Amino acid sequence: MIKKLYLEEKSFLFYLLGLSIFLLYFIYALFDKSILIEKNTYIIVINLLTPIFFFIGFILDSIKFIKRVWSNFYGKIFHFIVASVVYALSYSLSEKIIFINTQIDPNFLQSSIHLFSALLNLPVWILTFQIILIFYTIAYFLIFFAIFLLWYVFLFFNSIYLEITKTIRDLIHFYLLINLFYKNKQIRVNLKIIKKKTIIKKRLLVKKCIHSFFFILGGCVFLTFLPMDSIMLNSKLLKENNIIKEIIVFTSFYKSNNSTCNNLDKNRFVRFYGNKFSKVKRIDGKIIFVNNIECQNKI
Repeated sequence: MIKKLYLEEKSFLFYLLGLSIFLLYFIYALFDKSILIEKNTYIIVINLLTPIFFFIGFILDSIKFIKRVWSNFYGKIFHFIVASVVYALSYSLSEKIIFINTQIDPNFLQSSIHLFSALLNLPVWILTFQIILIFYTIAYFLIFFAIFLLWYVFLFFNSIYLEITKTIRDLIHFYLLINLFYKNKQIRVNLKIIKKKTIIKKRLLVKKCIHSFFFILGGCVFLTFLPMDSIMLNSKLLKENNIIKEIIVFTSFYKSNNSTCNNLDKNRFVRFYGNKFSKVKRIDGKIIFVNNIECQNKI
């Protein structure tokens, strides 16, 4: 029963494999400290297997969690709210990226905005999921601490209750009524059923607690492997980048034909906004946008 209860979750298999490898590594390290500083291939593989297994377990749990949320009406509302936030954040980041690289009002480069929004959609979803995971972790530990505290309070009052009940039974010979109660076969059967259901519920609660603990460990590995906050907010993504500039030129700029403005060279990549334009210059392999050029019209 216990084996079926735990191993019916595919993620548990990966969590247990990761935990087993970690325990073997830890026990071996107690007898041979040199394993902690060795950098051979075998040791590196062992060090990588534990987080990889936890990472896979976390991904499986996450997919199941997302499906479960999507399966009910309120989950769809929650998904809609999160999707709206993700879209707004992706669009905002796209505008910021374009402005940093071009110094042009992003509203004039809608094609680039749509492309970057599409490219940023998945990373922003992952970032949002990580934020939800952090709140889940905090809530889990608070709830777990509250249950732990309430359990000890329950044990304390239960011991007092048992002592009082025992005293009362001894005083009024309550055991006669208990004996009569247990002689009824149907009552005994019902008590066994209730007891069995209680044991199953306790096992399910323990299983959920262990599963949540493993899920949080897997989430920590996930945050370590993919620190989306650093990747998106503290990386070269929000700095001038020649690759990003190439994408902007490809999506939003076009070659001039020398028939619009006197001061516009033929086949120069440009972008018009009103009576002004921006042109692309390449200096030592770097892209430079020259902006706010007044268009000198043909006479």
